[in-house]
Amino acid sequence: MPRPSGDCNDNDDDINPAAAEICDGIDNNCDGNLDDGVLATYYRDMDGDGYGNPLNTTQACSAPTGYVTNNTDCDDNDALEKPGQVWYADADNDGYGTGATLTQCLRPVGYKLATEMAATTGDCNDNNNAINPAAIEVCDGVDNDCDGLLDGNDPNFVDTTPPSISCPGNQTLVLNTSCNALMPDYRNLASASDACGTPMLTQIPAPGANVSGVGSSMVTITASDGRNNSAGCTFNVSRQDQTPPTAVCRQGTVQLSGTQSFLEPEDVLDLNASDDNCGQVYVTDIVPAMISCNQDGQPITVNVSVSDGNGNTASCVANLTVTKENSLPAPWQSTDIGITAQGMSEYDVCSNIGSFTLQAQGYSTNTADVQHSVYQELCDNAELIVHVSSIFPQGGWAGIQIRESDSQGAQEIYHKNAVEHPVEKGNSHCNIRCNQHTADPRTTHACLVAHHQSGEYFYGL
Repeated sequence: MPRPSGDCNDNDDDINPAAAEICDGIDNNCDGNLDDGVLATYYRDMDGDGYGNPLNTTQACSAPTGYVTNNTDCDDNDALEKPGQVWYADADNDGYGTGATLTQCLRPVGYKLATEMAATTGDCNDNNNAINPAAIEVCDGVDNDCDGLLDGNDPNFVDTTPPSISCPGNQTLVLNTSCNALMPDYRNLASASDACGTPMLTQIPAPGANVSGVGSSMVTITASDGRNNSAGCTFNVSRQDQTPPTAVCRQGTVQLSGTQSFLEPEDVLDLNASDDNCGQVYVTDIVPAMISCNQDGQPITVNVSVSDGNGNTASCVANLTVTKENSLPAPWQSTDIGITAQGMSEYDVCSNIGSFTLQAQGYSTNTADVQHSVYQELCDNAELIVHVSSIFPQGGWAGIQIRESDSQGAQEIYHKNAVEHPVEKGNSHCNIRCNQHTADPRTTHACLVAHHQSGEYFYGL
């Protein structure tokens, strides 16, 4: 029998001073120490990658939860960083690699795991994240999608960039003698470029289009790259008339309409013969501007200047003879009352200022109405004052009538004649005033009348 004492558990024959210590949480050899010399060292595996932290340990009979026997982890906070990890280069971080790798625990700068990338190979420029197999091929002289084909030679090519274009400044187009012109081709004055070639230029209005009239045309030039990308610019073309008008002056007579008359354009310019390619001819100056009674019967030379309204001018010389007008001044008119009156009236703008002469044949009685009349129509209140200056020969008479019309036998509303004051020399005055209370309210004729003989009268109304 072994030693008679020292058994620390006499109920278990596997526990005694001669027993071997095993790792079971029991003092198997009864030396007072539990599991002495048989505990294992375990390492904390915080990130669960199967690799422990050599700086974080514990001893136990078996691995506690979160502990492993491996102590080679370089970063226990990142499960991706562990011994033997293969890293793929992606310097531009576009998800595509060149195929270059590093095998190490810590993540190198510019590297990723294969699971973090779209592809570990295929990137033809790992320094530019816009260049990779998934990029769109654009027209820039670079193989953007790394398929070995450039720009338009690549079937995957996409162009969304319009050409650039700049137009010339505003232009001037001179119209011809018919006031029109053909639109020039301004495309060679425009500057256009495109990254993928030479753009095609179009112009509106098209070169050779007919334009007419003074004014402005807006021209648009458009640059197109043939891939539905275009850009345009505009400028103005000023259509200008530089053709002088044609001025043709009158040659003939010009009438005085008063003691002095301003010359009008129709007096000095042949309006039918004068012409302009783009419109009308306007008289801008007449020298001299007036004619007078002193020039009656005399030839005069008139210098006429014209313009077409577009800055072009011309001139001509009118050689005219001054005559005087003998027609009655407005609003006076003349007529015979009765077909046997055989009358006439005259007005001399130069020698009979303010007067005119009436002559009449025939006769007038209480039943006959035969006379020559200088008249004007009246309506509403009016006053007529006439001075009879002479009657020749004796036996005739003259005066004032207010009658409904110039028809023979028309109702006479008032009549006063020089016979009531018979004189052969001197003056006789006839005054008449009418209004709607003393005269027919319808339109009436105020008449200066002469019977059989001739008379000369001042007029006024």
